[in-house]
Formats: sequence, C-alpha cells, structure tokens
Amino acid sequence: MNKLPLHTTDLTESNYKALASLFPNAVTETINENDEVVRAIDADVLKQLQETYLNRVKMIYNDATLVNFEQIFKTYSPETKRKVL
Repeated sequence: MNKLPLHTTDLTESNYKALASLFPNAVTETINENDEVVRAIDADVLKQLQETYLNRVKMIYNDATLVNFEQIFKTYSPETKRKVL
C-alpha cells in the first residue's frame, strides 16, 4: 500500500512570482532574521493600487453613466423609429 504525502506543497514562490510579474512596483528588498537581503511584496503598495483601481471603476461606472449609455442605445438602435419633420 502506498502512503499519501501528508504535507501541502509550498506555493509561496509561485505566488510571489505571479504578484511580482503583475505588480513590479510592489517588489521591495528587506532583511530577514539571518541578515540576508530578500525580495518581498509590499502589502501597502498593493492596497494603494487596489484602491486606485476601484476608485477609477467607480468613477467610470456610476449610475448616470449607465443611464446615458441606455439612452444612447435606445436612440440609435435599429428598432427606434424616428419622426421626420
């Protein structure tokens, strides 16, 4: 009978590489307990980037913008019949 491994795989390195490729501005260098310089992800920078993105999305997609899109679509849709004077 084969024994199953009782530990999970370490996904830290792959998660770090993914975050570093998506957000290169968030990569920093720190010193660990052994006085070695290691690269790390700055959580504060990630939070700031997230807030900036969410604020942009809120500005673009507010209720007034959606109403304007609906009105423009109704005006120029092929189903709209226009009265000619």
